[in-house]
Amino acid sequence: MLFAVRFHDKPNQSALRTTHFDAHIDWLRLYREKILAAGSLRSDPEAAPVGGLWIVQAAHKEEVEELLR
Repeated sequence: MLFAVRFHDKPNQSALRTTHFDAHIDWLRLYREKILAAGSLRSDPEAAPVGGLWIVQAAHKEEVEELLR
């Protein structure tokens, strides 16, 4: 089953996102068989991210929730 997981960034956190970006991408690669697509959400292509979206393949909602812990 496919699940969509939407994230909302806290205001003024662009620097924090940038600081952890490489580690975040490495973590996503570890779970690439479950997290089929991941990316930032923006109000327009040049704007700073306001959140993110994952498409997750999992048998149950609990599997998705485990990724979020």
